[in-house]
Amino acid sequence: MPVFALHGFRWPRTPIRHHVILNNVDDAAPDYIMQSTTPDALRASFTEKWPDIMAHLPNLQFIEMHDPTDCGQGSNDQPYAYVADRVQIGALDADLHKIMNEGLGITNEEWQALGELRDVISPGARIGWFAVWNGDVERTGIESSRPDGLERTSKDSERRKGMSAFKRWLSKGSASGSIKG
Repeated sequence: MPVFALHGFRWPRTPIRHHVILNNVDDAAPDYIMQSTTPDALRASFTEKWPDIMAHLPNLQFIEMHDPTDCGQGSNDQPYAYVADRVQIGALDADLHKIMNEGLGITNEEWQALGELRDVISPGARIGWFAVWNGDVERTGIESSRPDGLERTSKDSERRKGMSAFKRWLSKGSASGSIKG
């Protein structure tokens, strides 16, 4: 149950979803961007769109807040995630002052690049230090079982691949202005 002390900004959930869909980031899970393939997929997408910015952010990370004991409606996805150029992992009783002082050393180029990235994906968000708790980084309760209580099967994997293919087909059809049956 780590506490992440991070330097970065909040990225609202709706723009995360828009970025994933509009840029065909098939390996990204917009409702939980710490999912295993999502950080690399998002970094690759950012590097493709904004290579000059990403050249100065080699350690860009994506962090989520998550309380596994919260079972209320909408509890699985928070209204935003965090985009960070510095992340320190601590315990619940971490000395944030010490972490922040050790985490300094952000170069002017990194600071400027983080601001430019913020301006394109989350305009107006405050850049600063945040303490973020995640009680289940792996989300074992979500990844290990299906909503119907059955174990995941190869059919589930095929279904996900089919959805990705459908999204690609749909985006091609929409781009040309017509969808043929």
